[in-house]
Amino acid sequence: MQRILLQITLCILPSIALSQDSIQTGSAGDVRVEYICRMYCTDDVSLTPAKCRVCGMEMEDRKVVENPTEYRILSPQETLERIKTDRNIVLLDVRSRQEYNDELGHLKHSILIPIDELEKRSGELAQYKDKTIIAYCSHGIRSARAAKLLTKKGFSAFSLMGGLTKWNREHKPVVREK
Repeated sequence: MQRILLQITLCILPSIALSQDSIQTGSAGDVRVEYICRMYCTDDVSLTPAKCRVCGMEMEDRKVVENPTEYRILSPQETLERIKTDRNIVLLDVRSRQEYNDELGHLKHSILIPIDELEKRSGELAQYKDKTIIAYCSHGIRSARAAKLLTKKGFSAFSLMGGLTKWNREHKPVVREK
């Protein structure tokens, strides 16, 4: 009888422990998925899958958006701090020529190489191999592609999170041509 009780106990305990683990990691207080717009059109956060109220794109898990695996990102504040303190920063605008002087402006002393030309023109950046390149665009999508491409080519490259849209929303300095 004791042997049967022992066997039952040994069978039941692991499944109880497993269900307790599931409850702990799945409880509302432990794991919370926040959904944000990949384009950073807005600072809205949703706790359930939703569409961005500005651009209409599906909002995505913040952890995935803000922790990419194939390239690195910097927030506007981190970027501004690096610009102010690090002389080895190169700013790369990957928008079109028309966008460079649009209402979003551009960052002072930036180099313009549109994303569609970056693969062919990456040799122009060879002189900056020992520097850190921070790519930016309007929302952070094209600059993410640029950072990924440049990283594969051996550059130290970052993408500006949220692009100039987020940069401007945080009232960071830009150059606006008239």
